[in-house]
Amino acid sequence: MKNIVASLALALMTGLSGSNANNSSATATTTPSIGYGNITSTLADNSTFSFGDRYAVLNLDLINGIVGSINGTQQGQTWINSTLDWVDAVQAKESNPLTIWTRIYFSNSQRPELGLGVPFSNIAGGFGNLTEQSETGQLYSAFTPLETDVVLPKTRFYAGQ
Repeated sequence: MKNIVASLALALMTGLSGSNANNSSATATTTPSIGYGNITSTLADNSTFSFGDRYAVLNLDLINGIVGSINGTQQGQTWINSTLDWVDAVQAKESNPLTIWTRIYFSNSQRPELGLGVPFSNIAGGFGNLTEQSETGQLYSAFTPLETDVVLPKTRFYAGQ
């Protein structure tokens, strides 16, 4: 189950690299694949991309249980390095955007936040005992939040209590 969750997470994360904001007439180009098929960019090759002056960045579930399961592969290291480049670029911005990190963990090993029959319990089960102190639920060591960043617990498909 752990490898399935990591594969799903990696596929989702790599698929979120493009945007079609302000670019409805863009010519699609294909970017290199990391094992999940080609990802088509919606940005034209000659376009520039801007989020404007006010924005937030969400670093979703970059925890040992997910990232640590792919770090031993060349594709995983490529993805980690690309993500680290992104994190470094965001942290270097003078505008200091609101940056939110999420971590999956529960208040205790019984996972009372899930309740009975919650679909996320199938995914969470693959991580074992995920509490605030567990190594599996810690942010992967390559990714370090700034003191001004927000780190939220995530107990379902949303970050919140």
